[in-house]
Amino acid sequence: MGGRGVGEGLRLAELLAALSLATDLAHQVPAESALKDALLSVAFARHLGLAGSDLSDVYYLALLYHLGCTGAAEEQGRVSGGDDGSVRRGFSEPDFTDNMQILRLALTELANGLPAADRVRAVAKFMTAGKDFMLGAHNAICEASARLAERLGAGHNVSKALLEVFARWDGKMFPLPPAEGVSLIARITHLVHVAQIHAIVGGPGAAARVVRKRRGGEFDPTLADAFVAICPEFFSLLGEGSVWEQALEAEPQPHRLVPQAHLDEVTLTIADFTDIKSPFTFGHSRRVSHLAEAAGACLGMNAKDLESLRQSAYVHDLGNVSVPQRVWMKNGPLNRPEQEAVRLHAYHTERILSASRSLQPLGALAGVHHERLDGSGYHRGKGAASLPLSARILAAAEVYQALGEERSWRPAFPEA
Repeated sequence: MGGRGVGEGLRLAELLAALSLATDLAHQVPAESALKDALLSVAFARHLGLAGSDLSDVYYLALLYHLGCTGAAEEQGRVSGGDDGSVRRGFSEPDFTDNMQILRLALTELANGLPAADRVRAVAKFMTAGKDFMLGAHNAICEASARLAERLGAGHNVSKALLEVFARWDGKMFPLPPAEGVSLIARITHLVHVAQIHAIVGGPGAAARVVRKRRGGEFDPTLADAFVAICPEFFSLLGEGSVWEQALEAEPQPHRLVPQAHLDEVTLTIADFTDIKSPFTFGHSRRVSHLAEAAGACLGMNAKDLESLRQSAYVHDLGNVSVPQRVWMKNGPLNRPEQEAVRLHAYHTERILSASRSLQPLGALAGVHHERLDGSGYHRGKGAASLPLSARILAAAEVYQALGEERSWRPAFPEA
């Protein structure tokens, strides 16, 4: 695991790398896909001659490429029968000006987990929504990405590039930024991201064919030519097994650090990233955190433990990004697969946060927020002996706050 030196603060790359695991999960792509994007984007940028802050910006931008994905989850769920993840997975790399390709992806990728009749309705709704839906989702994702990245400490250039990271070289489909056009760092990371997705399925040859075909349309011709020229050996940078350490080592010097005190803002940003996925959860994690911290203070917890409790409450629902939108919007009892998706969200929270040394202690507490004293909770079925005071407070605060909020299947409970 990457860590931080004594007195140096928190390493930004490690925090962003952990969060990238959550965006991978939300997109239903293999874990560490964003880490591979970062590793390859930096290598390509170096090949192009970038250095200094520009090189660092490419790296952080690649890690945060899909940071705003939860910003359009409601709209994506509405046109896909509630299977928002299939929209993100299936439509993260196509040529959006190719109507036949979009239709083929809709027929083969959209709402795969739904019954046949529901799939037909989802495909019809998606295709009817057309360009207006694409533009609306694009704008929501980009705006959410930029706001969240600024709060995380990624810097102005990265936040600005996130507003244009899906824009095409030819200006079709998604409008180009005014004046200077799409920034170089955005053009680099977008090309590498699309190429890497195609390489997963068809190898470096498939990546080269897609980049060559989209040259001068979606991709900057100069970048496309440079990429195709090095493509075969380019993907050999990806070794076997986990790329976590490799991606952290690829971070350009000097490593960007944030003060320990910034962890509050980082965890609060993660809370907002999580909660904008559903209209029923706006502000949920903030409210759980405030309630848990107040309860802890009433019970005499010290300042350090209160800080840990507050931050763990902010991030407790991070794994919710894995749950399909139809589950949160369903107006009746959940079936078994839907119940399992909900039960796994606590596991995903703990797993994602455990990757970062700075976030690991928070993940250990956040991961038990649905455990119960009698052992009937999830995801581990822990009992009273394994649940310290902070875990008990978080579990109680989460239930109390959730009951006071409206859900698709019930109104909010009154305070009494």
